Amino acid sequence: MNEFDYLAKAKNNMEKAKYHEVISLCGKALKINSELPDAYDFRANAKYEIGEYDSAIDDLPNQKYAKTKSLNTKLEM
Repeated sequence: MNEFDYLAKAKNNMEKAKYHEVISLCGKALKINSELPDAYDFRANAKYEIGEYDSAIDDLPNQKYAKTKSLNTKLEM
């Protein structure tokens, strides 16, 4: 599976409120590609839903960085 497969599964599990699975899948996606803003977003939301507020907050700067870097890469093309 590639990072986008993991991300698609995470989105599906988010809709089913399977938050621990979302966190695991997003972690796997981010090990492959650490510049996936959606993976940070899904993981932060899942962590928030299970009460891991501090850990959820930790993912937010990473999400913003990945989104900015992705945008900059597209602009350079």
